[in-house]
Amino acid sequence: ALLLVRRYETTGDPALLDLAAAALRRDLDRCRAGDDGELLVVEGKRLMPYLGAGSAGIAAVIDAYLVHRPDPELEAKGRALLPAALSAFYVQPGLLRGSAGLLMHLAATPLCDEETRQRAIRLHTRLLAGHALAYEGGLAFAGEQLMRMSMDLATGTAGCLLALGSALDTAPGPPTTLPFLAAAPRAAHPGRASGPTDRLLQGS
Repeated sequence: ALLLVRRYETTGDPALLDLAAAALRRDLDRCRAGDDGELLVVEGKRLMPYLGAGSAGIAAVIDAYLVHRPDPELEAKGRALLPAALSAFYVQPGLLRGSAGLLMHLAATPLCDEETRQRAIRLHTRLLAGHALAYEGGLAFAGEQLMRMSMDLATGTAGCLLALGSALDTAPGPPTTLPFLAAAPRAAHPGRASGPTDRLLQGS
C-alpha cells in the first residue's frame, strides 16, 4: 500500500490510490481486537503492534493515504490502531519491532490528539530509558531479542536515536522520520495514458 501511495505521488494516477486502499483493507482484515479493543495484526499466535510488521505500520500508511484522499472508514481504522501503541510495556526498544517505532509513529500521526501525543512521548521515552545501557561514556540499546547491543537503525541504537529525535525535536516543520514514510513532492501531471495500473484494475 505504501509503495502505491508513493507511486501515486510521482505519477498522479488516481487508480494507484484505489489499489492502495484495497491493499490497506486487506491488511486490516488481518487484524483483530486485543483485550482492550485495540486493533492488532495477527502474526501466528501473536498480536503485533509494531511499526515494521504490526498495527503502527498499517496506521502509518493510512496516514500517508489520507493526505491524498479522505476516507472516513480508513481514518476510523487508523484511530482504532493507535491504542496498540500505548501499552504500559514493550519487550524490545527497537524501531521496527519495539517501542521506538511506536514513539515515532505517535509523534507524527495527525490522527492523535495533542494530549495523547504528549502522554505517548512520556511513556515511550520512559520505556526507552529503561532499555538504555551504558556504553563507552554514552548510551546504547539492545537489538533483536535483547541478546546483544545493536547500533542498527532497524533493531538498535540508531533507530532509538531517530525516534527520540523525531519525538523531542521542537524545530518547526514535519517530524523527522524514515525516508519511505516521508511524503514525496507531488509532480505535475496534466494527463496520463492508459497503462499498467489500468490493467491491474481490470484483472488482466
